[in-house]
Amino acid sequence: MMPLIKPWTEADIARLRTMAEAGASPMACAAALRRNVQAVRRQASRLGIHLPSMRETRKRQREAEAAALR
Repeated sequence: MMPLIKPWTEADIARLRTMAEAGASPMACAAALRRNVQAVRRQASRLGIHLPSMRETRKRQREAEAAALR
């Protein structure tokens, strides 16, 4: 039987830190790490890593789109 919880490896944590420093959204981190968003948010919180909220992510996207139209 396969375990329900996939343990976090040092490589996973390093990748999460790198992506968070680059400003990646929690959804992008989750997809890259093949985990669900809640698991990524929980691990980031445990490690003291800031991940932008969905509101922050959407705001950044809108600003980038507006700048591209100018």
